[in-house]
Amino acid sequence: MGAGFLKNSILFGFILSLTSIGFAQNKVDLKIKHFSNTSARIKAEKVANRLLNEINEAFATKRVPNFSDSSIPDTAKSNIQAIWDNKPFICPEPQLFLSAIRRMNGEFEVRGIPLLFGKADDTDKSFEEGLLVFSSDGSLQNFYLGLPEHQYKQVMAGLDIQDLRRRQIILDFVENFRTSYNRKDIQFLEKVFSDNALIIVGHVVKETKTDAEFLNKSLTSQKVELLRLNKRQYLDGLTKVFTKNAFIKIGFDDIQIYQHKSKPDFYGVNLLQSWTSSGYSDSGYLFLLIDFRNETEPLVWVRSWQPAEFTKKEEVLSLDQFILQ
Repeated sequence: MGAGFLKNSILFGFILSLTSIGFAQNKVDLKIKHFSNTSARIKAEKVANRLLNEINEAFATKRVPNFSDSSIPDTAKSNIQAIWDNKPFICPEPQLFLSAIRRMNGEFEVRGIPLLFGKADDTDKSFEEGLLVFSSDGSLQNFYLGLPEHQYKQVMAGLDIQDLRRRQIILDFVENFRTSYNRKDIQFLEKVFSDNALIIVGHVVKETKTDAEFLNKSLTSQKVELLRLNKRQYLDGLTKVFTKNAFIKIGFDDIQIYQHKSKPDFYGVNLLQSWTSSGYSDSGYLFLLIDFRNETEPLVWVRSWQPAEFTKKEEVLSLDQFILQ
């Protein structure tokens, strides 16, 4: 987490009260450590602060962010706009001291930027952590929602150089994948799901007990039925979900990454997904089978979801249950 992030739970009531008098006091000053060189660091800090302060100003004045700054690329602008349309947010921490993490491709990422989602009168405010990506010269490349720091460290710990490079690519994809739901980005999901993708959705069904069973047990019991969908069925249904929900928030936890034994460019990702929307919430085990043969355009071959409440750990689908030809 970013410096001071934990104390936001104490500060955020005070910060939100500023909406009635303006956010002039809520300027962000981000300092970045461990960048490639001084000039690149200064450049990265300037564009990051312009971006974060425009977000805060837009939130305070109840408008959408207006990024006329040419140093903020279209990729970052469109991501912020889509996330904002889902739910507005601010960076409530005025002073941030964060480290730049060098990626194996030469880029740098700055993690742990505290973001508070929800307007002052919302009852479902929540925190996320923003992620900025920079080129080696300090130019901003992208913005999206990152995994919490403890999850990032858990996944990246104890890896050799080759595995570190690939896992950075995988985590970048997973974080962008998660953010695509938060920004209701069907176009991104159209691109990353293989045309022949297998979608498996766990559906909870109730079974009526027989008369004999009724004497000693409750009237109904729960079981999970696995439904198979193709890409088109899944995305058409998801489009309807995006349309009817004012906001959607996806969280990932307990992330595990596995490389296929005989197909080294295929990885399985198991995690616990939380889903919160304006009309529904749940928690379930998510599995993704991802094809990284083209590292710049990974493809999801399998996506499965099983409800956590009614699924035993040994029943969770995983990489070794799929045969790759």
